[in-house]
Order: sequence, then structure tokens, then C-alpha cells
Amino acid sequence: MIEPCSFKLARPNAALALALLSFSITCCSGSSDKNPASTSSAGGDSGGSGSATDPCAAVIANEQATCPGVDTTADQIDCAQGENLYAGEGCTAAWQKQQRCLASAQLNCDTGEAAGCDAEHNALLACQSMFVAATGCVRLASQDSIRCTDSSKPYADGCTGAAPANCIVVVSMPTVIACCPSS
Repeated sequence: MIEPCSFKLARPNAALALALLSFSITCCSGSSDKNPASTSSAGGDSGGSGSATDPCAAVIANEQATCPGVDTTADQIDCAQGENLYAGEGCTAAWQKQQRCLASAQLNCDTGEAAGCDAEHNALLACQSMFVAATGCVRLASQDSIRCTDSSKPYADGCTGAAPANCIVVVSMPTVIACCPSS
């Protein structure tokens, strides 16, 4: 039996957005927005109050309302970086579903744990896993602006072998770094 994924924020009183980048995983399974064969309800809309134009704002607002006085500056940056990371992996829809859930999730201000978004979180992890399995690459988001100047291929990926055919190789030794379109 596969246990559901559990996650909690890396530091108490951190914004829910940080859960996207630093969390502890016990065991995960789920569906992905990029997997046409997957029809699981994981990642379904939770009815949260997330904004279609700024998914991070609603998550930060939920934290500020739930845990008044918490400084969310770093968490806003982390959320924006997460948005870029998941777009480059083709996981934007799964990320947005998780954001909508986190925007209305119950947050424990002492532990940083968010409740009720495991299905959305599992779907996002599954999407990322599918990206890595399909491409042999991982996102190098910190390299986007340094390496990728073609606006049609703005995402830097580090690949263990050859880069996907729709990418431009910018470094070939010892590891391939390629600039790619959204997957």
C-alpha cells in the first residue's frame, strides 16, 4: 500500500509557498496534468481562492491572515521562483492547482504544516517525475537568465545525456546544459 505524501514547511511560520520548494516527503504517488492516461482526482480544484493572474498572492494572503505578523518577503520570492520552475517542466497546471489549494489550506503556525493539499502536492510531484523520466533532465532555474537568451526557449535544463531535440545545447561538457521551451 502506498502511503499518501505528507509535507510540511521547512521552517515554522513560513509561507505556504515555501512548501513548493522545501518539504519533507515520506512517500508519494499521484497523477499529473501532463499524463493523459491519468484520470485520478489528485490535483482537482479544491475551491480555493487562488487568483488566475497571481497564484502566489492568495497563498501569501492566507498565511498573513492565519499567522499575523509573519514576514512573507522571502516566501513571495520562493513562490515566484516555483512558478518559473514548474512552467519549464510543463507542470504549470499542477502547480496552479496546488496553489489554489494552499490559498485556503488550514495552516499550523507553530509547525508550518499545511493541511488538505496532499492530492494536489502528489500530482505536482508526479508531474515533475514524469518530466525527469521523459527528458533525462532537471530544471536549472538559476541558469535561465544566464544561459538562455532565446525567448522561445527560456528554460535551462541540466541533462545526463543528450538534450531533448527541441532544445538548444549551450554547454556540452561535462554535463549538458540546454535551453528549452516549456515541456
